[in-house]
Amino acid sequence: MAQGEQVDGAIIASVTSFLEDYDFPSEPSHLSTAKGDTAFASSHHSPTETNDLTVWKDDNTFMSALTSVIETFDQEESNAIQIRRAKRKIDKDAERKLRYRRKLRAERETLLKQSIELTSVLENLRSSHAEKLREQERPMALAAWKMIATRQKEKRLEVEELHKRLRAEVISRSRVIEQMNSFLQCSDLARSVALCGHERAADRSALIDTFVNELDLLYSQTDQVVRHANFKMSSSIVFSLTPQRKDGFEYFESANATTVPFGFEQTVKALSSLILSDWGEDYAKKRVKKPECTMGCTFDVDYHLKSGETVKLQGSIASRIYGEDDRAVFVTRTLTECPGEFAELYSDETSWMILRPSSTDPATCGDNEVSTVVEIYSRVVQTGQSSLAIEDRFAEVIAKASEEEVEEMMETLEKMLIDN
Repeated sequence: MAQGEQVDGAIIASVTSFLEDYDFPSEPSHLSTAKGDTAFASSHHSPTETNDLTVWKDDNTFMSALTSVIETFDQEESNAIQIRRAKRKIDKDAERKLRYRRKLRAERETLLKQSIELTSVLENLRSSHAEKLREQERPMALAAWKMIATRQKEKRLEVEELHKRLRAEVISRSRVIEQMNSFLQCSDLARSVALCGHERAADRSALIDTFVNELDLLYSQTDQVVRHANFKMSSSIVFSLTPQRKDGFEYFESANATTVPFGFEQTVKALSSLILSDWGEDYAKKRVKKPECTMGCTFDVDYHLKSGETVKLQGSIASRIYGEDDRAVFVTRTLTECPGEFAELYSDETSWMILRPSSTDPATCGDNEVSTVVEIYSRVVQTGQSSLAIEDRFAEVIAKASEEEVEEMMETLEKMLIDN
């Protein structure tokens, strides 16, 4: 704007200077006369008029100059307008650039703010993701810990079970040692008191008390015996002693089982009555501490061999009945000797008879559609010293006598059950 004002001032100054130097005629109305009329005027007018025409010629010069000035002014005005337009364009460009810069600055600030916000959101997401990972790792770690603890517990239980088995084995062996010691003492006692019948009977009676005191301990071994015994099921009890050897210790054992078609309570009652009743004149009963469930007696019977020979069997028996909710256990201790040919040999027998109810095939059940399982495990230890042939004959005699005794007992039991 200042440059335009300077141009206008220059034009006005030029016009003012021109007007001051130029003298205008008195009648400016004649300015409208044409230039072609000058010759005509010279021929028809006076000199004074001719001078007036000369003045009008100067007016044309003025007009030319004025026109030139006006053109110059117009040109300068046009230039000024162009300059102003260019300036306005520059100003607009500058203003547009300024607005663009402001817009960029605002966008940059917005983006920076969004970047800060997104960074915060990203940190929160990372934190939450890390927390989720930690939460997922906790169950995994807990599961791993549980698995390790379970394995350690299983190993500990295995070690405890092994410890229990070893402890039970140690106890069992110690009991065997005690029994062997007792057998040897009994053997020495029997040899030392072989004086008269009354003294031998007194010694056998004292042995019954020893056996009775051992019954509870033997009963506590019932589960172990049942677990390790290989019972052979048959239609009837087949008592068969087979030689065994364990840890350098020789003994005979029999493990057999059968099913009787009678109820559990009925069978237990009949067997209890059979075991606790009087067995005949060859068996001398002895009153013990618990007469209602314990039996003790000495026996002196003749056993006939297949060869026709007769062998006298003497010994002591103690038996006790243990009643449980789901089974009954008969524990028996027997020491047998044979005077004469087998005078130096003794047979010590420990037996467990387990009765338990069983639901079996209706063909094997009685009228009440129930049956009872009878399991008998016997372990016989032969003590004393003699020739090998005599020891084998003694073992055969004891095995046959025990087999016949069991068969006779089962037949009697069956008759009692049928009669009842």
